[in-house]
Amino acid sequence: MKKHILILFAGIISLSISGQNTTHYNDGITKFEAVDAYGAQTDWHQVFSDYHQKIHKRPVGKYRKIVTDNEGNTYMTQKTKHTIYKFSADGKKTANIGSHGSGEGQFPMLPEVQGVLDGKYIYTTDVQGRIRLFNLDGAFYKNAQIDYMPLNSVPLKNNKIAILGHVPMGGGDVRNIISIKNIITGKEQVIWKKDRTREQDEEKTIVVNLEGKGMISFNQIFSNPGFFNPQIASTKDGNLIIAFPKSGKIEVYSPDGNKINSFKIDIEPLKITEADRRDYYDAAMQKAKVVEKSIKESTHYNKKEKQQLIDGYYRGVEMLKDPNYYPSNLPYFAELLIDDSNNLWAVKYSTKEAAESFQLYSFSEDGEYLGTSKVESEDFKIVLNPDQIQFHNGKVIAVVLDKNDKNIPLRLKKFSLK
Repeated sequence: MKKHILILFAGIISLSISGQNTTHYNDGITKFEAVDAYGAQTDWHQVFSDYHQKIHKRPVGKYRKIVTDNEGNTYMTQKTKHTIYKFSADGKKTANIGSHGSGEGQFPMLPEVQGVLDGKYIYTTDVQGRIRLFNLDGAFYKNAQIDYMPLNSVPLKNNKIAILGHVPMGGGDVRNIISIKNIITGKEQVIWKKDRTREQDEEKTIVVNLEGKGMISFNQIFSNPGFFNPQIASTKDGNLIIAFPKSGKIEVYSPDGNKINSFKIDIEPLKITEADRRDYYDAAMQKAKVVEKSIKESTHYNKKEKQQLIDGYYRGVEMLKDPNYYPSNLPYFAELLIDDSNNLWAVKYSTKEAAESFQLYSFSEDGEYLGTSKVESEDFKIVLNPDQIQFHNGKVIAVVLDKNDKNIPLRLKKFSLK
């Protein structure tokens, strides 16, 4: 079966000239070469001892989000322990920031580190809209609150952050927004919004009502309403980047919420062909057999309920035969990163065959195509994801997997780009 996976758009070689970092783009190979001294004295098995841990069946131990301050210190989400790890510029773990609880500087729910604000504070969010600010030494600074669920957030400047949020509107309807919030005054400005009704969400979802046990929903590929959600990022000078995967459009806003630029990046999205639809259907049928077996083995449902669930799941699979079920094309990109020269790295969906060549492309802040290269790393598996990659002084700090460690492969590493 032909699968669609991610191919990353960006190719860079960073050099340091007279103390200033410059980024060059060319055709060829970009090697991620690990800086051996970084974290050399750190026991990574101890740091990531929760690698195999799950919460509500979610592998949260494998997930880490990082942000880096101006001095090269890195702050890492540590959800299983309700804290934020701080690492020095040489990769040594130096502090735990915050703890589990409802007191000052504590996290009642799983925290997510989001960014470094104005070079002075790190801040976190949780799913109930709590915002916690700490100084860079880990001392609690202040709380803030929003009345909706943050999906993502990035720091701007002058006490302002940008938030991609999910706002319940009643009756199952929702509104996605992008806002700019002053963390000190509390003033918030919505600069983008899109409403979505419950009916729209359920167009590609099969809902089975079980008497006395509520509703159970089944989703197939492309049914996630967030598939085409916009992405947000921030430049080094504090501007907000909004990227729209459905159209390839990029909008740039100042911290005051004024649009200062707009362009479309030069990427040709993949069309979904008839052969692709057959592949999706065949894969869904294979998965359906696994789901059917699981339902039949369940002790939670009676025979009638099991048949209702199985029939419902197969109805969802049959939807994949309808060409109108599918979007006209895959997203222009799946992720967006900004390097320390304000260049854009866009992650594009591609076929498995194309992705194996690992061709990388990059664009300037104004959308100009810069170059293509192939990325290589000898010992580490690198995922160019904005949650797991930070650029600092021409180098990359990243959460990666050690190819030579089959037990606890997670690492925090610094790389030179050659």
